Amino acid sequence: MKQEIHLEENWKYIEHLKKAEAIYPRFLNLELTSRCNLRCIMCPKTVGFHTHKPDNEISDIVLEKIVGQVLQGIYHINLMGFGEPLLARQKLFALLKECKRLFITLNMITNGHLLTAEVCRKLIDLKIYNLNVSLDAATAETYKKIRNSDYAKVIKNLRSLKKIKEEMGSNLPTVDLSFVGMVDNIAELPEFIKTAHDLGARKVVLQALSEVPETLVHEKDIFIHNRELGFENYSKALKIASDLGVVLELFPLDQFETARGENLVEHKIPEQEGHKLIKDCIEPWNAVFISSEGGVSPCCGLPAMGNLNSADFNDIWFGRDMTELREKIKTEEIPPACIYCRGTGWRRPIIAGEEIIAGLNDNQLGMDWYPLDSENGIPLRWSGKKATYFIKASKYPAYIEVETLTPGATLKVNMDDKEVFVSKMAVGTARDRFYIKPTLMFDINNVTSEIIKVVLETDTVKKPAEKSGLDGRLLGFKFFSHVNIRTLTFENNWELVISFNRTFNKLNRLEGQIFVDSALRQGKSDIPSLFVHMVKTQRFIPKFIGRFLPDGVLRITKRMISGSYKIKPLQNIENGSRLEQLQLSWQKALPKGQYNIYAGLWRPESGKRLRVNNPGNSAISRERVFIGTVVLE
Repeated sequence: MKQEIHLEENWKYIEHLKKAEAIYPRFLNLELTSRCNLRCIMCPKTVGFHTHKPDNEISDIVLEKIVGQVLQGIYHINLMGFGEPLLARQKLFALLKECKRLFITLNMITNGHLLTAEVCRKLIDLKIYNLNVSLDAATAETYKKIRNSDYAKVIKNLRSLKKIKEEMGSNLPTVDLSFVGMVDNIAELPEFIKTAHDLGARKVVLQALSEVPETLVHEKDIFIHNRELGFENYSKALKIASDLGVVLELFPLDQFETARGENLVEHKIPEQEGHKLIKDCIEPWNAVFISSEGGVSPCCGLPAMGNLNSADFNDIWFGRDMTELREKIKTEEIPPACIYCRGTGWRRPIIAGEEIIAGLNDNQLGMDWYPLDSENGIPLRWSGKKATYFIKASKYPAYIEVETLTPGATLKVNMDDKEVFVSKMAVGTARDRFYIKPTLMFDINNVTSEIIKVVLETDTVKKPAEKSGLDGRLLGFKFFSHVNIRTLTFENNWELVISFNRTFNKLNRLEGQIFVDSALRQGKSDIPSLFVHMVKTQRFIPKFIGRFLPDGVLRITKRMISGSYKIKPLQNIENGSRLEQLQLSWQKALPKGQYNIYAGLWRPESGKRLRVNNPGNSAISRERVFIGTVVLE
């Protein structure tokens, strides 16, 4: 069996990408109109480059089809394209009413010139979720050069929006500011962060310039041709953003990494360390773009693969052209337009591992999960009714931690199309919501394939709208981890069965799971105590966002723990083992960074640690074993 397996080369993963019957788009990118009141120097419209009608407005027929055929699975709409949405405001307001009814969040990309006080009040009343204002400059002079319009007017409108939100007692819409990075404006990015903070913006997005050769900004990007200049000013802005509490986001995330941009001009797939990179794009599975003409494609950079004026949505979404794109986009047959696209970055192939932890290495999850979420600092991934992941075969039994949203829901687990677990979960309570928290354990020793396809399915999904009022997702269950359970035999036949599956960002609390064989609790009076060590590691962070972190060691033993330490029965285990729900806490916050977690057994009266009889690759010594990693951020 190969030591390193790339998921993109495995037939099970390839089939999952190709067969999207169960995957329906959750994001709608919609162009209400292709009309615009500005002519910016970097816009293809300015030089007459159009992929569809330049001054069109979406028809009532297409809007009706969108409401009737598309919105059934959508929970977020992004108004975008080649036009200014507020030039079609009546259709915008009608769409917002539907979104309010269906609990769909809506973001609008706008240049901000038409954000009058009346419009702002209407948008707030209809609960628009977010405004992304394209500004691109911190001075009137640069704004005039790029957008040939009145900078002061937009700033005045944004200040007015902030005041009206306060008057109406609303925290919505949130405001993001967009900054397309070019030689002409990148020196103003640090000052732009201060402007964003002053206007109450939560985030600044530094967007890579998508060039059309005929425009006035040809080769003025900071993504390929002027990366050092771009990176220098980005670094300055990042520090200011951190100090002011403004998020500075890169779009795409990898625009300042090497080996990304150079080959894109020639439409070649970039390489890194001998590996051809993979386009980090999920649009063909999770998102759909509908133009003002009714054209349907996975994104605005590809030609329409059907039109709602002449076909139903499902016939297009599951049609030949869309299916063919899903087959090719993760391979060397990727379309040239996708290679050149600046909207998504590149990544190395997914190396299949034996364990998955949400927020840490969850790229082994399939295309049928919602984006990364968190709850009280705990990373998680929500699913709908059914979701898939892929795991490298292991000699160890596995433990899955999930929670379902609906009390009494049934959960099924299939491995390589074989049902291994079905249960109607008991209901537990956490805070003010009911959860079902099953502990699943199954043995995969007899599996012969290199990669195992795991499908989790529940019989009940629901929208959690009664909690947020805006969340239109159809939710089934939360996924936290799939981790192996390792058995360590110590001297005198003591056994410790260990699994650790938590990554936390709280600096004064750590939680994990440790399985302890029932023999430790039955009929023996000289039971050894558990000890846990946290060792801070040197975690490499790219130089543009961090530095090497120093070494350090923190030692915690059971008698020093100030938090709780509970034992709960482990479901589905015949030998009567017990689950140690380990919760450690300490008085002072730990330094941020990455920590390795080790555990072992010891005798407090003598201070002697028990030796491990079968350390294998998991133990760093004969007295303790590595059980996982925690990142404190």
